[in-house]
Amino acid sequence: VGDIVLTTPALHAFKRARPDVDVVFVTKAGMRPLIAHSPHVDQLVYLQPDESPGAVAGRIRELDVDGVIDLHGNLRSRRVRAAIGAPRTVVWEKRPWVDNVPVRLGLRPYRARMMISERYHQAMERFLGERLPPGELRYVVGQGDQEEADRVLFAAGIDRAETMIGISPGAKWETKRWPADRFVELTRRVVRSGWRAVLTGSGD
Repeated sequence: VGDIVLTTPALHAFKRARPDVDVVFVTKAGMRPLIAHSPHVDQLVYLQPDESPGAVAGRIRELDVDGVIDLHGNLRSRRVRAAIGAPRTVVWEKRPWVDNVPVRLGLRPYRARMMISERYHQAMERFLGERLPPGELRYVVGQGDQEEADRVLFAAGIDRAETMIGISPGAKWETKRWPADRFVELTRRVVRSGWRAVLTGSGD
């Protein structure tokens, strides 16, 4: 979820530089609400849970794409990318192993050398071969989404007229986890400032 939201500045920067280029965004079907209403995406391709990389690549090839920017850089996206066979490809460079291994072994918390959104932005610049002004990080809410959010907040006893700060503690991977005590301190600062802290996420 976070990774997809963090693509929005790069998409904005790319579309502003090349408004005549159609942008096709490929992601899992379950992530549809996060990107479906973006003004910087022209077409969407959703990966179904049991769909093979070859089948996905076949659907993308039908769109006659001229280039691929792989912001995931994992084994599956590599297979999809190879099957598409686009003339031009740029791959986001994942974190160096010297940063990953100590974190996964629990030796230290992760210290990012660069924000993820900036890495995505650099991938766009590399693809176009030019520097781009930074884009805006913005999540676009679709029709009906606000009403659903209002119902959830109301059920939790939260008045949407209050000033709220959303905090999403935790992450699936160790390399993305901010220490819990820092979330505690951040939440305390929010409350001391007179705002409502709203924690979001799953039971995990």
